[in-house]
Amino acid sequence: MENPEYNIRYVSQNHRTAIIKLKSSVLGGNDALDFTNALNELVNSGTSCIIIDTGDVQIMNSTGIGMLAHAHTNLTKGGYEMMLINVPDKIMKLLVMTHLDEVFIIHDNLESALSACSNDN
Repeated sequence: MENPEYNIRYVSQNHRTAIIKLKSSVLGGNDALDFTNALNELVNSGTSCIIIDTGDVQIMNSTGIGMLAHAHTNLTKGGYEMMLINVPDKIMKLLVMTHLDEVFIIHDNLESALSACSNDN
């Protein structure tokens, strides 16, 4: 899949599970549009479990958090799975402060998230 803004890779033979790696700053704006477009591409290609790797994120503002919350709402309403992995401590503190740690499915690593994806087992 070609998306110049996000590193996307499939991790299952049937393309039902994919990983999107976020950049070092998640500030919304044009990034939110690119992120939404990347998610739409994945959904249109048959992906049903989307793992978002936040390991490189160093800066996230409220708009960036809103971008993730909006994605989660839309994906789960559509019957898709969305998980976060490799959440840095300072980003986790933001998620805890906003109580989104109780909303998002968060795994420590890729292996744990892959085992939780219900479509590839």
